[in-house]
Amino acid sequence: LYLLRGHIYDLNGHSTWVMGGGTSIDRARRTPDFDWFPEEIPSTDELDYGETRLDAAGWQVDLVLTHDAPMSLVAAALNVGSALPNVETHYSSLNMYLEHIDTWFENLHTDPHWRIKLPHWYLGHYHGDGALDERHTLVYHDIIEVA
Repeated sequence: LYLLRGHIYDLNGHSTWVMGGGTSIDRARRTPDFDWFPEEIPSTDELDYGETRLDAAGWQVDLVLTHDAPMSLVAAALNVGSALPNVETHYSSLNMYLEHIDTWFENLHTDPHWRIKLPHWYLGHYHGDGALDERHTLVYHDIIEVA
């Protein structure tokens, strides 16, 4: 099953925004267009589309599914996961974009005119399982049923 970047899906009754992609930390050992592809990072159009979809939905989604993490959670994800623990090599424009998205959720949650419900965020890139905080969960082997 392939979920298109930036789309909002109804998954078992849960409004779910998705954004795939992440930087391969072992890219130097890979061959372009064979086992590494520049498209691993979403294009500007895909990122813009994702934000447009959230705007159209009033930023009201139940869940967020991404491969990579918002920048502020990269260190925590590396601590839980088994990816190489050099934080600086993991930061990318995608981490900054996801940080921007997560900050908007937080801001709209606390704004008295919006007061949106904060979505739970699931990500996987860092090869581990566990809570990063109360609303961000790293998933690699675990299967999590969302009620």
